[in-house]
Amino acid sequence: MAELPVPASVYFKDFSLGIVKYEVSRENSHIAAIEGLPNEEYGEKYIHFPHGNDIAVGDILTTGNTEYAVRKISIDTYQGTPELLKAVYY
Repeated sequence: MAELPVPASVYFKDFSLGIVKYEVSRENSHIAAIEGLPNEEYGEKYIHFPHGNDIAVGDILTTGNTEYAVRKISIDTYQGTPELLKAVYY
């Protein structure tokens, strides 16, 4: 968990050119299509999604011909309020 310097709405607006649409699959079933922001920090690659989206460890995130397997989930907060779901992938 990390503390954000700005709310998620500002974060997504500031980096809107980097937003990518991901298809989310769980146990070979399509769950949702969600926009997220890919990032990397301290050698760990992840995708930020707005908090409240249904993404779990083991889900497959697909964009174009690329698939990512979610290996860890954490929540980033702004002033103590959950704002972003961080999906760390392989």
